[in-house]
Amino acid sequence: MAFEDVDVTTRHVARARGGDGESVAWLVERFTPLLLEQARYRLGARLAARVAPEDVVQEVWAIVLPELARLEPRGGRTTPVLVSYLATTVLQHVNNLLRRRMASEVVGGESGAFERLDARTRGPLTRALGEEACARVRAAIEALEPRARELVILRAIEQRTNEEAAAALGLVPNTAAQAYRRALESLRAKLGPSVFDELEGG
Repeated sequence: MAFEDVDVTTRHVARARGGDGESVAWLVERFTPLLLEQARYRLGARLAARVAPEDVVQEVWAIVLPELARLEPRGGRTTPVLVSYLATTVLQHVNNLLRRRMASEVVGGESGAFERLDARTRGPLTRALGEEACARVRAAIEALEPRARELVILRAIEQRTNEEAAAALGLVPNTAAQAYRRALESLRAKLGPSVFDELEGG
C-alpha cells in the first residue's frame, strides 16, 4: 500500500513520530473534540462537577503523545489503533478518579499535565479545547437521540464491537448496528470533513 493511499490520520501519525510539530498539532486538534465528549460521558454529572473534562484530556495527551512511536498499524491503518489507545487512556484516567472519589480522596485535575506537554503541543491543545470545532462536534453529538449518542461514544470513540455496545445498552445487535450507521451518517452530514469520515459504519 502506497503512503498516499493510507488515511490522513495514519500519515500524520507517521510524521508525528518523526518529530513533525505540525502533524502533532493536527492530531491534537482532530481528536480532542472526541476525547472531550468521551470524558464528559464517562465522568457523569457528579464527577464532572469536580473535574473538568478539559483536565482529563490534557492528561491523556500528556500520556499518549510520547508513546506514538509504539503504536503498530492494524491493516495498514493507525487511525483505529490511535483512537482505541486514546479512549482507553481516558477510561483509565476516569476510573482512577472514581476510585479516589470512593476512597474519599480529594478529586481534582492532575497537576502538571499541561506543563508536561511539549511547548509545540500546548498551543494546539489550548486552541483545540476552546475552538469552534469542539463546540460543533459537541452540538452534533448532543443532537443525536440518547441511544445513538451512546453508540457513537462506545463504537466510534471507544472502539467497542457492535456486540459489546449492543449488550451494554440492552439492544439487539442488528438494531444497534443500524442506529450507529444512521448516527455516523448524521454526524458526517452536519460536520463535513472530519474524523468521522475515517470511522467504519455498521
